Formats: sequence, C-alpha cells, structure tokens
Amino acid sequence: MLIATERGDITLRTAQPEDWPEFKRLRLLALQQHPSFFGSDYAESAAQPDKHWQKRIANLNPATQQIFVALHEAQLVATVGIRRESGAKSSHQATIWGVYTDPAWRGHGLSRQLVAMAEAWAWQQAVAIIRLMVHVANTSAIQLYSRCGYSVYGVEQMAIYSDGVYHDELLMAKKSAEHRA
Repeated sequence: MLIATERGDITLRTAQPEDWPEFKRLRLLALQQHPSFFGSDYAESAAQPDKHWQKRIANLNPATQQIFVALHEAQLVATVGIRRESGAKSSHQATIWGVYTDPAWRGHGLSRQLVAMAEAWAWQQAVAIIRLMVHVANTSAIQLYSRCGYSVYGVEQMAIYSDGVYHDELLMAKKSAEHRA
C-alpha cells in the first residue's frame, strides 16, 4: 500500500528478509529512546550478531507471525509486529508487539495503519482476540490503541524493570467483530 505525505511517499507492507538492517536500526532506536516502554533491553539487543536480526525477519511464519513496516525511500520509519499463539487451545489469540514510529515520521497515522494491517492479518488467521501491553505513561500509544478499538482489561504490575525502576503496563485487548458483545 502506498500513501502520500508532504515529506514523500510511504510504502506499507510486510517485512522482507532484506529489511533486516533497517529493522535492526529502527528497533535499536526504539529501545534506546524509550527503555522503559519495551520489554527488550537495548544493550542486549545491540550485542546480538547480525545473524540474529536476519533470522528475526527471514524466519517469520506467515501463519503465526508477521512484521508490518512503513518505508520511505528504503528506510524503515515504523514497525508493528504481531504473533499468533500456536497451541491447540490458544491459537485464537494474537499479541501485538514492537509498535514504533521514528519521531521524525510521527503524526502521519503510520502506526494506526500498520496496526490495522496487523489486525486484518489476524482476523484472516481466525484470531478471536488481539492483546497488547503498553506502558502506563505512554499516553500517545494508549490513545492510539483506544482509537483503534482496544480497551483496558487489567494492569501488569512491575512488568518492566529499567534503570532501577519498576514500570507497570496496561493490558489492552480487541475482539474480532463476531466475538464482540
């Protein structure tokens, strides 16, 4: 999908194996800028060899996991990951993870559109509910998810420990159209 912005065209699509260097760059930027907003640690992630990053993209099973990306002139500017559970009793669930937009590209609705693509993929996989976790202080992300139809169903206390501080995360979910009451 192609969208036009005043800064240039943006392509929205699933991640491809050749995207791994850009995925690595953007993911590390997210972890470095917002260490308490993500479960992964910047130093641990930065220390991973390139093969780790290559496998993260190349080994995506399109039936259980996807990463959706926004690109401007071959540069990744936003990502959204989604993972469907694989167990017989849990394959009706999926989890959104790794939502991030480069600060220079915020305000163009990229995260909202990538979340919508992740949801469309999940509903095609017969997922009944999509869940996510978001830092309680990440008000822009909470607003995004609320606008996308997610609602809070709980709090994961002390979910992240970063720089000597514990951080809580809101648990949010959205049911598929046929499972909404």
